[in-house]
Amino acid sequence: MKEIAIQFFWKIAGIHPFFARIIAGFGFFRKHSYLNKTGWYRSFQKRVSINEKGDPIPWYSYPMIHFLETKALQSLRVFEFGCGNSSLWWSKQAKEVVSCEHHQGWYEKVVKSLPENATCHLVSEEKYAQHLLKYTKEFDVIIIDGIQRVNCALNCLGALKEDGVVIWDDSHREEYKEGIDYLLNQGFKRLDFVGLGPIVMIQGATSIFYRSNNVLEI
Repeated sequence: MKEIAIQFFWKIAGIHPFFARIIAGFGFFRKHSYLNKTGWYRSFQKRVSINEKGDPIPWYSYPMIHFLETKALQSLRVFEFGCGNSSLWWSKQAKEVVSCEHHQGWYEKVVKSLPENATCHLVSEEKYAQHLLKYTKEFDVIIIDGIQRVNCALNCLGALKEDGVVIWDDSHREEYKEGIDYLLNQGFKRLDFVGLGPIVMIQGATSIFYRSNNVLEI
């Protein structure tokens, strides 16, 4: 495993072999290391958001995924802006998952794998952020993780139940400040989960926006 790690850092990460051996020596790729237990190394190799077993997981920060895994989600109805491995993961955790997607090629790829309790709607970019306006207080969780995230936030609350929560991926990005401020001004509190996530080598944040007496019991 150590030699594999050396080759990884040398050829993929672009680190000189001498320094690659030093990094590998710290045990980052040992069986019980964080990178192996979370499945990060495997996700980086495959360039897809999966866990250590190869099962699909959301492309959120690992701290957020671990938090959600401690919660009872089986009765929840979930809406996602954007679809993918997160849709497959949520379909195993929740009662129902509904998503919308603007990219036809990606939509066609994902929809083939969706189980009966997961539905994805193909919509144009022009109508993407408005898609939730057709729903009224139907979802326990709304996930903002696609395009036009600020506009999605501005349009999502009518479809959220009173005890529902909003999950916002990449919430650390300054470009989303307007949408995040809107949720805070509507009485939501913010809980950040910061850390490494699948595939990439950089730290990010996924946040939950919640009110009192919410479905996640925060």
